[in-house]
Amino acid sequence: MLMQNEQYILRPQVPLPGCLAQIIPMSQVKTFYEIESQREQRLFIVRAVIGENVPLGLDIPRLLSLQSDSLMSINGGPLTIYLHHSGLRATFYDLVPKTNGELSHIDVHVEADHPDAAIGPARTAVNQFLDALMREVWLPLTIVRLDVFSATSEMPLMHELHYPFLIRLNFGPMGGYDSFPLLAEYEALAREAILATSPYYRFSCAFRLCEAVGHFRSQIRKFVEEFNVSTPVPKPPDIDGDLALNFGFTPEFSGNLRKFNDLIAQFAKFRNAVSHPLTKKFGEKPLHLSDGYNYRLYAGASSLMLHYAHLALDELRIFFNVHVSPHLFRGSILPEIGRRQDFVIKASSIWPNDAT
Repeated sequence: MLMQNEQYILRPQVPLPGCLAQIIPMSQVKTFYEIESQREQRLFIVRAVIGENVPLGLDIPRLLSLQSDSLMSINGGPLTIYLHHSGLRATFYDLVPKTNGELSHIDVHVEADHPDAAIGPARTAVNQFLDALMREVWLPLTIVRLDVFSATSEMPLMHELHYPFLIRLNFGPMGGYDSFPLLAEYEALAREAILATSPYYRFSCAFRLCEAVGHFRSQIRKFVEEFNVSTPVPKPPDIDGDLALNFGFTPEFSGNLRKFNDLIAQFAKFRNAVSHPLTKKFGEKPLHLSDGYNYRLYAGASSLMLHYAHLALDELRIFFNVHVSPHLFRGSILPEIGRRQDFVIKASSIWPNDAT
């Protein structure tokens, strides 16, 4: 268990940015493990903090202090409302307002034998409620954080949130960066994946990025042959199957992840499912995007693939910069601040008048 800022990260043991992390306040560790050891069915209250997007650039203390900011208000005091699933099943939700009437949080009651076991069903239930609200008006609504309480305590036992990007960028003084046309599309796709707050879209971008590694490597090899570069092109990194286990994938599935291309082969069915979520085109049942278990699985898969895509592309980028670019860009000018007027962006060269 990883300790960070008075919090214990229960799982995953090795968190990567974007994955779903389960966090226990240090003051609740003893209580948490007592409940875990008893394994008795009990009532948990799972509280959902709602927002317009999932923040990925805050540290964990600030993520744990975030309040709902969701374009939703409650008339009067707390409102209890149900979602009837037809037949004999329904879910009740407590919508609690702030003092100004804006939504503070949504509570659902879950019976489970462990706090973590309550999170998946609660995420599904809240997501389905948010889905139903789209009938009224389309709003950007998502779960920012889930807090789990026992029915007898006002202190949260644990939290679930998207693990943030904790590394900060501090640069300067410097001249600038080189932009390589060969790299531009890969870098754009990488940033799109990093920015994605939906684990399904992040997974799609990360999968495409992993596929792009082979193409980028083959392009570099052509230049290596052309310029007689003696240094071998870096191979993609091997995969640590334990890292996949860390995100909840089965030992059998994780054991098949050894080489970089295994990511593409093993996660192909995930890609097919998320590309065609409402069909059975590939023999699988339709992918329910609001299901809490699917959400956690894709959050882990997207983080894993993005991690290895970054390692692979970064090695290729460094190799390209050191061994190939000097041959391609001989005679290039050195931009100087004193000549800035010579480098004004000309819209006509980027967006020609006859563009269609």
